Amino acid sequence: MSYYASSDAASTTQPSDSCKGTPSISQPTKSVPIPSSNNTSPDNPVTPNNPTQTQLTVGNKNPTHSLPPTSQLGKKRKLTSSVWDHFDRINRNGDDFAIFHHCKSSLKANSKNGTKSLHNHIEKFVYAPTPHTEEELVRHLMDSFTKWNIETKISTITVDNCSTNDGLIFIVLEKLYGDLLCDGTILHMRCCAHILNLIVKDGLSTIKHSLARIRDSVAFWSATPQKVENFEEVAKQLKLSYGKKSSLDCKTRWNSTYLMLQTAIQYKDVFPRLRIREKHYTNVPTELDWELANKFAEILQHFYAITQLFYGRKYPTTNCFFIQICELRINMVEWMNSDDEIINAISSKMFEKFEKYWSVVHIVLTVAVILDPRYKMKLVEFYFPMIYGENAWSEIEQVKTTCYNLLTDYQSQIKSKSHGTSILPTQVIETQASMTLNMSNLVAFLSSSSTNIHVKFELDHYLDEPILPWIQ
Repeated sequence: MSYYASSDAASTTQPSDSCKGTPSISQPTKSVPIPSSNNTSPDNPVTPNNPTQTQLTVGNKNPTHSLPPTSQLGKKRKLTSSVWDHFDRINRNGDDFAIFHHCKSSLKANSKNGTKSLHNHIEKFVYAPTPHTEEELVRHLMDSFTKWNIETKISTITVDNCSTNDGLIFIVLEKLYGDLLCDGTILHMRCCAHILNLIVKDGLSTIKHSLARIRDSVAFWSATPQKVENFEEVAKQLKLSYGKKSSLDCKTRWNSTYLMLQTAIQYKDVFPRLRIREKHYTNVPTELDWELANKFAEILQHFYAITQLFYGRKYPTTNCFFIQICELRINMVEWMNSDDEIINAISSKMFEKFEKYWSVVHIVLTVAVILDPRYKMKLVEFYFPMIYGENAWSEIEQVKTTCYNLLTDYQSQIKSKSHGTSILPTQVIETQASMTLNMSNLVAFLSSSSTNIHVKFELDHYLDEPILPWIQ
């Protein structure tokens, strides 16, 4: 069985980007995070979930506590379940919600839902006290693997891109080597959401001065209700619809920066007018600032659309966002060849980072797409010639070889387990001439030969079948 992590699965060596982060490993049912030292939150695009936690998938538990209603005969009942030690209860528009202390997730908390969902959410977490060193994190991961009996079922581990996680993967690889598919070559998967975050940060650095002036302006005119009223008044004088208010971004979350720019650009003519009204407002964005912001926002909308596919998913999504990733790479090449020097400068820096990670994750991403019966090899054959040109078919063959190797490994693991529980002629057999022969090598050879033929036939049959029809 294949296990996927917070964003989906991948491969080999990690390019070095220094940052804090922790791994996330998952299984098809439930998740168990390990906190890390990152100061991020669930809406940070570094990961669709909170990147400060490691996710492990485990089997279901069945807590039976019931959640008392918020009021009974006009009186609020006492929260007796121990689950409330980990949650704060709040009321929003008449509905009760439970806010988890560790990840700030919001869960429904009325009597109809009970506390089972709260218990299930707690079971997703494994507390890892400091220090968050490679050895300590590996110890927590291995303990969790052993506890849920999945140490022989791991195929990939998805982690953020940092040196600590590189070391962590190396140690896990040594411990699990004999049980890993393809000898562990696909164990290390980089978090796609975090990769996009690093790419966008490189792009933002090219317009940091213009961005600072726009951010200061938005902060100045959203600081007090009086300033908000003045801003709205000037916007109406210029016949601009004020349906969407400007909101200050968080510097560590580029998606909030994109939303801030998207709104501020609509009101760019308002800011110079406001300078006449307010003598303390001096850091007004220039026309060049708005030009840079507008062009960069056009680029960011492609990244923003992809990150939306990462959020709120309870199943692997690689096959869902692979098309957008390929389109993004093709667009970045076009931007680099643009006559616009601004677009060229921004995209060149971002493309360099993109290629750094694409080279180590694209194989596993492509395998996931091939196993989607809507695409199979068709999607690969469509995009790879546009991405690799004359080298496309060698890349396609490399992906197909990986598919065959994976299936062969799966088949051999199943065979080895069945051999361990059945009576096979692998023991020492005495012949009539009192000769002692060890048949284990012969049995292994015959089994592997028939297995390879079966796997190849099965995969070829799958690839030769027509893809599932698309519903527009």
